[in-house]
Amino acid sequence: MTLRRILEDAGIQKLLWDCRSDSEALHHHLGIELDGVIDLQLLDLATATKRRDRKKLRALGVSLLQRFFKGDTALSTEWRSTKDWGDVMTREGIEEAERMHKESGGDFMNPGCGIAEDRLDYKPLHAFAVRPLHPWLVRYCMNDVCWLPAMYWHFIEHRFWNEAWEERVEAETARRIIWSKKEVREMQAANAPAGWVEVVQVDKTIYC
Repeated sequence: MTLRRILEDAGIQKLLWDCRSDSEALHHHLGIELDGVIDLQLLDLATATKRRDRKKLRALGVSLLQRFFKGDTALSTEWRSTKDWGDVMTREGIEEAERMHKESGGDFMNPGCGIAEDRLDYKPLHAFAVRPLHPWLVRYCMNDVCWLPAMYWHFIEHRFWNEAWEERVEAETARRIIWSKKEVREMQAANAPAGWVEVVQVDKTIYC
């Protein structure tokens, strides 16, 4: 069993948040035909309680902070910090990120952690190209992935999740995979799939 076989096996479910970029990279760079995808971004949209929340696609961080970490300040702060410092490291390189972290005392919002613009000779090696992988980046990757199973069960047990939404999500996921394989692709849409906003949510709890 190889990673390629797992990714291409329709019988092995893979949880992803917005599969478009992942499928695009796997197909065009490695020739991998991603299949068996459950796109949790679409489940998030499908189970939105209010109609206005189904107009726009949401980033993973937004859904986590608004739906899962709501009221848990400590967990929200920890997740944000891991995300923020990982972003800095991938953007500015390991050396600069560690310098900023030290000078700010680890507080990402500290004004003293700004980038030194006078370091014109600084050309960082991309952080993900360094081995062994920096511990910050390990946590950065785990920070998103570790929550996907819990989010999946939350969505499919949601009172608005039903067979009709399952069919819509499967059709839209297939459309996303096809889009990702095109040689020329338009910009990824931030709007909800056509017709989803108008769907009247059916609360299955009223039938119990």
